Amino acid sequence: MDNSVFVLKGWRFEAVKSSALSSFGRADMSERFLLPHVPLPEMLFAENALIVTHEATGWSVTFRAEDALETWAKTQRQEHHVEAIEYDVAYTCHYRGSIND
Repeated sequence: MDNSVFVLKGWRFEAVKSSALSSFGRADMSERFLLPHVPLPEMLFAENALIVTHEATGWSVTFRAEDALETWAKTQRQEHHVEAIEYDVAYTCHYRGSIND
């Protein structure tokens, strides 16, 4: 993994970069999210993250592709059953980051 850090006015921004998941990793994630019939993105950087931390208080928010896809997957399971399998090709969801106290 490759990390880069930038600090500005008491805020720390850390970018965590890694390689794309293998086909095995994508299949595993699809099973964990209970989405066997919905293809995940071909290039999925599940370990990538942006961590924004307020240094004085330690409060932080993390944005991760895996967390966003998990949020999206939950909304897909809540949809009504339809004849044809439909899925959101843009993987739109209401993910706003993960708060870390």
